[in-house]
This record gives sequence, structure tokens and C-alpha cells, in this order.
Amino acid sequence: MTEVCWRAAARRLIVFSRLPQLGQVKTRLAREVGDQSAWQIHMQLLNATLDLVAQHVPHVPRELRYAGELNGPDSEAASLLNRLRHADWMLTPQCGADLGARMHDALAQALRAGQTPVLIGSDCPVLSVDDLAQAFVALQTADVVFAPAQDGGYALVGLRREAPELFAQVDWGTEQVMSQTLAHAQALGLTVRLLRTVWDVDTPFDLRRWRALASDSGR
Repeated sequence: MTEVCWRAAARRLIVFSRLPQLGQVKTRLAREVGDQSAWQIHMQLLNATLDLVAQHVPHVPRELRYAGELNGPDSEAASLLNRLRHADWMLTPQCGADLGARMHDALAQALRAGQTPVLIGSDCPVLSVDDLAQAFVALQTADVVFAPAQDGGYALVGLRREAPELFAQVDWGTEQVMSQTLAHAQALGLTVRLLRTVWDVDTPFDLRRWRALASDSGR
């Protein structure tokens, strides 16, 4: 595993996720498996991501940037936020017209607070603590770091300085996301570091290989 001193500089690790609400999560997958199964898959992936961050990334402030509205004080979403609040997570609603604007807002607020941010999604079961460590190391010299995803997007992004144009005019949700973003970075003169390519769980194929991975890990 990459050796890194997590205390070496002010950092922030941001997790992006929708709140766990039936019919509002994993909607593409839900068309194949149903809303209830999609909700359960979302919860499993989100909890695994939160556990990874909480258990293996010490000394780094943690923030959940969430989308969606609370259904009530006794909802699963409210329970999740209460649990994280007691574990000293920062909890912030996502703000912005599209995914790019929301990511820029989260990263920019951390930078303005004097912290170097790395942002990850909540549906990439193969992201590891080593990936997170490498991302922070990369930002010691690079302006931006990505973990590309096999579907043409990315599962991790970190910034060393604000770059709102990096997240503008991107066809979010398509296989062009990474290539368009890299073109923006080149036009802006940003130095880029790419980590290993990973995959997230969006389709039935992804679901099958995630379950196969979990089965192999349990042997």
C-alpha cells in the first residue's frame, strides 16, 4: 500500500451520494431489478463506501454531500444522517444545476477552507484506501487527479486549485465524460494525474461482477 502521512497537510475527503429513498436511487438498475432491490443495492454500496472512509482513512475530515430530501425524522435517510453526524462527518446538501456544478461547489468550498479535497462516489466497490492515498499524494504536484471508470466517466476527482470550467459543458451520464473533462483540463493548462481505471455498479452486468467479487472475497 502507498505509504503516506495523512497528517501531512490539510485535506478533506468528500463522498457524493443520493439519500436512500425508495424509487430515487439506482434508477437505471431499478428498471431491471425493481425499486426495492435497487434501494438495497444502493444502501450496501453506500455503507461499504462510508465504512472504507471511516475505518481506513484517519485524520482526514470527512464530508457527505447528499442529494434528495428527507422523508421524515424516522426515515432511513434521517437515520443515516444522524449516525454520520455522531461520527463527526460534515453533512452538506449538494448544490448546483447539474452534477458538474455540484462537484465544483463541494471541491471549491473545501479549497476555500484551506483544504485539499478528494471526492468519490458511493457506488464504486473496487475503490480502495490505496487509491485514496495515491490521490492525495498526486495532488502534491498535480492540479487535478482522476480515477477513470470503465464506462467513460470517473469515480474519483481531486483538485489542488479551483477550476470551475473543468466541470462545465460535459455530457454527464455518457461515455464522453472523461474524455471531455480531460480536454477541458488540457485547454486550461492543468496538470493531470490518472489513477488506475475502476468500475462502478450501474447495470445488471456490474451487479453480477460485484456479487462475484463479494463471493470471492468471502471465501
